[in-house]
Amino acid sequence: MEAIFFNHKIGFLRADYLRPNCPAFKQSDVLIYSNKPDAALKSILASALGIRVIVSKSRKIYLVENVKIHFDLVKDLGTFIEVEAIDRTGEIGIAQLEEQCSRFAKLIGIDQADYIAESYGDMINM
Repeated sequence: MEAIFFNHKIGFLRADYLRPNCPAFKQSDVLIYSNKPDAALKSILASALGIRVIVSKSRKIYLVENVKIHFDLVKDLGTFIEVEAIDRTGEIGIAQLEEQCSRFAKLIGIDQADYIAESYGDMINM
């Protein structure tokens, strides 16, 4: 699996979402694209924005209700866990989403001090 990070003035832009960097819970603005990004879309974005970095990773995802738990093995970086609560309808609210993320992070054994602000793309470029 590859994640292509395109140049952008706010945090980073991937083919599927935009979010700022911060070492806490993050709100990601997700754009739903009905088809998987293909070579043509990647080529258009690369021409328009330029590619900052390409990240190679393998990922296992587990879904519990509206919470996704990602187990990532990232080339040249190591192993990471991401807890993501999703509100597709706007009815759950940020406070409850943060509480869900916090609860699952604690169950897994992740302390807030372990949170990372930077994206994989940023860490590779450090």
